[in-house]
Amino acid sequence: MLRFVSTPAAQCECAIHLEPDASAWLGLLTEPNTSEAAIRFREQLGLSTTKPIVMSGHQAQLWHPGILAKLFAAGTLAGQAGAELVWLVVDTDTNDALSMRVPVRTGNGPMHDVTLDFVPPVKRGVTKPTGFTDAVTPADLTFADGARPATKEIAARLEAIHAALAAHSGEASAAKQVTRAIFDLLDGLVTIPKIVYASEIADTELFDTVRAMAADDPGGFAGSFNDAVEQTQGSGVAQLSIPNEDLPMWRIDDRDRRQRARAGDARGTEPLLPGGMLMTGLMRLAGCDLFIHGTGGRDYEPINDAWLAPIMNAELAPFTTASATLLLDFDNQGVVSQHEARQSRWHAHHAKHEPALLGENELQQTKRELVAEIQTLPRRSAERNAKYHELQRMLEGMRQTHAEDLSQLRDSADKLEQRAAEYRLRTDRTWSTALHSKERLAQLGRSIADEFIA
Repeated sequence: MLRFVSTPAAQCECAIHLEPDASAWLGLLTEPNTSEAAIRFREQLGLSTTKPIVMSGHQAQLWHPGILAKLFAAGTLAGQAGAELVWLVVDTDTNDALSMRVPVRTGNGPMHDVTLDFVPPVKRGVTKPTGFTDAVTPADLTFADGARPATKEIAARLEAIHAALAAHSGEASAAKQVTRAIFDLLDGLVTIPKIVYASEIADTELFDTVRAMAADDPGGFAGSFNDAVEQTQGSGVAQLSIPNEDLPMWRIDDRDRRQRARAGDARGTEPLLPGGMLMTGLMRLAGCDLFIHGTGGRDYEPINDAWLAPIMNAELAPFTTASATLLLDFDNQGVVSQHEARQSRWHAHHAKHEPALLGENELQQTKRELVAEIQTLPRRSAERNAKYHELQRMLEGMRQTHAEDLSQLRDSADKLEQRAAEYRLRTDRTWSTALHSKERLAQLGRSIADEFIA
């Protein structure tokens, strides 16, 4: 279900996507999985073994409101069902946890975007999973070439982000630092969930069991994975490239870099980590009773139903989809398209020559008559030349009379062209949640909650 929600009183417009309809979610949430393996798995991850578990999550980063929508939906459902709310942080990914895109301006030019890196230059280097990357004291808020945050509000929110990251610079990893920081910034807006890190799955008995299966029959284990990927059209997931060798797991080398795990790794004693598909699959197998994906996960998660469920001889918990589009409120000005900007420039240009565009309808008729008369006179004749100059004197008089109006039309065209140049940024749904006002985020949360009681 895709629904557009407009709330003028709160100056908030958003498009909410819940699939299936929110009214069906409570019926999908099962009783807690009471299998011995599930109870042990939940105990080892510090999760409830008596309450149903509603889970969602994302990579460790300052994520956008489409991700926040999953948390809002999960919190609402968990509240309705008396379930435990769990947020899975994918700290096994190599995303830039401590970087974010920021809208800026340089001088009076159009808005553009830059990547703000909170990692001090001396700390940059080898790309590691966020769970294996050190937390840092965030670098100062500086922009190159005289750029500045696009609005004063965004500048203030950047200061708040910097302070939140600084407050957690003593965490054990960048993943934990940014996760704690973003939940600090969301304080009062969301139900704070139980946080689980994907790397912790590697320390469970269930992961040991799956690893042993992969070691005993890597061809069957990986082959069935590839078969499921092939069957799931549009998933965006790549097949394992080396049959009988590659596994849907990771190993970490001696420089903490992530590498594809091989069959020999599974047979050894070196620590391994679950790949993305195996991670959510194990959570649906034993770690939760409903998992909430975004639209990307909705497309790839069926792979687990076709692969992991059969090899484990067990059903996986159901999954749903939640996402939203919430645009950043830069200055309460609407989005302007290139077409609108071109129309404005056309009007500003032609108003100098077309009196009707300035409300001078009688002068417009006089112009038509002069033009028609000019066309009847012989070319290069003195009479034709005289009429032409008469026309130009009339138009010049009009321009002097309406000089202020013409100036305003040019200024308006300039502003619309600048805003049209910013179209991509003004319609970008991926600005960090932390750059949005709390009022607009709260309205998004209320709009999603309303879907569950509609």
